[in-house]
Amino acid sequence: MVATILCPRCWKRSSRTWRRSSTVAPPLLVFCGDYVDRGPQSSQVLTALVWLSRQSTLEIVFLRGNHEVMLLDFLDHPDRNIPWLRRDGAQTLMSYGVDVPGDDLASLETACRALRDRLLDKMPASHLAFLRGLPIRTMCGDYLFVHAGLKPRVSIARQSEEDCLWIGEEFLSADYRFDKIVVHGHSWSADEPEMTANRIGIDTGAYSTGVLTAVRLEGETIVFLQARTRSAETSC
Repeated sequence: MVATILCPRCWKRSSRTWRRSSTVAPPLLVFCGDYVDRGPQSSQVLTALVWLSRQSTLEIVFLRGNHEVMLLDFLDHPDRNIPWLRRDGAQTLMSYGVDVPGDDLASLETACRALRDRLLDKMPASHLAFLRGLPIRTMCGDYLFVHAGLKPRVSIARQSEEDCLWIGEEFLSADYRFDKIVVHGHSWSADEPEMTANRIGIDTGAYSTGVLTAVRLEGETIVFLQARTRSAETSC
């Protein structure tokens, strides 16, 4: 499983990371969401993922992250999602060649619908289809893969989409054991993955740390692999 990307400058190194994670048997490759925002190349990341989904001989699951949800919400209801546009979305729009007029509230409230329309004009149909088709979670063997986590003491079948995409400390601090070990991204505190008895957290804040993490799960073997930008390597 490859952690949250959310750092387009890490993309080229991330592709080398998951290639190193391949084994003799055909692997299942899972991406845990957040492919857009907080970087100038979100559109290029989506282009690469769409290509990978079409060309790879591997079985691949691309999960939905909360940042994909915010982008889709903006496309459907631009006037309700100006906070996303001010915080993270502007760079994503600019990656498609859509200029955003500053970040003051009044300007964005006036321009939000026009910005949405220009984004739809610029965004390839393959990107939109990819985003709308992303599943929330997937399971394989003893593991469940999801973007953010699960709500403790709620069965897997009854988990809400909101919790799977947004849950934080309630999941992170719980020692509740689900039927599966939960592998997730979304929350991070350092450039190293976190493993407990009930979960494996592989988000290492690539947009901030420059470190993207993957994990190889094979039988009882758990191996972490990391790709680092040059700046991250220099700061180590």
